[in-house]
Amino acid sequence: PRSRLWDHMVLVPPGGKPLRAADEPILVPDEGGRKTDHKRIGTQGETLSILRPAGKARFGEEYLDVVSEGPFIDPGTRVEVVRVEGMRIVVRKVT
Repeated sequence: PRSRLWDHMVLVPPGGKPLRAADEPILVPDEGGRKTDHKRIGTQGETLSILRPAGKARFGEEYLDVVSEGPFIDPGTRVEVVRVEGMRIVVRKVT
């Protein structure tokens, strides 16, 4: 719908004409988020919170949300990355 009120509410790119469907970017899925960051596997860090099973851990200067592979893990425990599934980082206690 076109009206003066509508024209003030909707952002229009420079040049003054609104985008058509053909001008919009095409978004492509990232294989369902199943890509693996192989560089992170084997990296060791330390838990900052209790993992039950999710929590926070520090790997060098990075603070990441992680998930325990098995039982709860206490804060201050050394952990190792065993899997990365999309944005999910799975860790286990270093023995």
